[in-house]
Amino acid sequence: MELAPIIKAINHVPETTADNWTRLGRENLLDAIDGEFFRSVTENHVDVLAYDALHLLGWDMRVSPYLLAFLKRRAALNEAVYEALYEALQDLYKAVPHIVSDAMIPKGALLGPMYPSLRHRRMTDFDLVVRPEHFQELIRVLEDLGYEEEPGGFGRDLVKRLGPLWSWRDRITMHVFERNPAQERYLSESVIRDVPFREPLPELHLIALLMNAQEHAASYSFASFGSDLQYIRVIDIELLIETHGVDPLDLWKVAGDLDVRPQVALGLWVQGQLRGSLPPGWEVLEPATRAVAPFGELVALPNGEIRRWDVPARERVFHRNRTGLALRMLPDELRDDDTYLQDLRRSLFQADEPADLIVRDARKALEPVAAEIPEPTG
Repeated sequence: MELAPIIKAINHVPETTADNWTRLGRENLLDAIDGEFFRSVTENHVDVLAYDALHLLGWDMRVSPYLLAFLKRRAALNEAVYEALYEALQDLYKAVPHIVSDAMIPKGALLGPMYPSLRHRRMTDFDLVVRPEHFQELIRVLEDLGYEEEPGGFGRDLVKRLGPLWSWRDRITMHVFERNPAQERYLSESVIRDVPFREPLPELHLIALLMNAQEHAASYSFASFGSDLQYIRVIDIELLIETHGVDPLDLWKVAGDLDVRPQVALGLWVQGQLRGSLPPGWEVLEPATRAVAPFGELVALPNGEIRRWDVPARERVFHRNRTGLALRMLPDELRDDDTYLQDLRRSLFQADEPADLIVRDARKALEPVAAEIPEPTG
């Protein structure tokens, strides 16, 4: 049995995954649950969701105990990292309450507790999206608290070493971004446990997830280590839609207000390719995803080139050697340059990737279909 239907059956609720797998057939699944399966669920950050479903089905005695031991450590690590990040956020709030209470904190910090258990979602960082006038002060305070800036990636990455948390993850990261003033109207006051912050309304939060999916998919740096496509992002998006009942036309209106419709359409295209379709009820935005489809398989390289993948996204996400697929785009001299590859993996060249050209062309392609998408009725 191929991996794709098995991984596509993974849901944010392990009991649902177990039911889905049962319908696929016990013997077919047990034949397919091997080292290749565990590699793929780990790369796609759905490993603990898979582990809990295996346990619910009583199949954990029928697969490798070494792989199961790894997943048990991963589950504990997921919880430990979230708690370490939360404690770090508490410390930061004590240092600059006026900045943290006003910061927009999206994505993992909010998504982690939405899963049945913190163990289910891998976590490495919190995003802090702050007013421009708070940006430099926050960077300085993080440095005073022992964080060091690492170059590369989106925004500014401030990293703090903690010592090993049972596995390879020995640090936490705060991603710091400047907030678009147009987002202010889509924020509300909230708390993460006892830390106040500005929570994005569901439409804005979903836009952030879709833009994140688009940014990763278009980046060669992320592709070089298999982070361009990850199934956990598909599940995150479905979880947010299911939890908050986000209306696609309301989201499209907010995307228009923020001038990010091309990025959102490309993010939805990625979602549709990996899942096989848009979320139920979201067919109204298919004109947008069809319009940007010619640009969905494009990737921006650090040398300024825009290249097209020769393996489509729906297959690439499950490929046994995604790093190899990416590296074969490089000239021979760079493919054999370990220093270059190390810097590439650290995202040091991301600023040189012309991903904005992909968005520019997607924007033009959207113009003729604007009238096909109605205004929200609410």
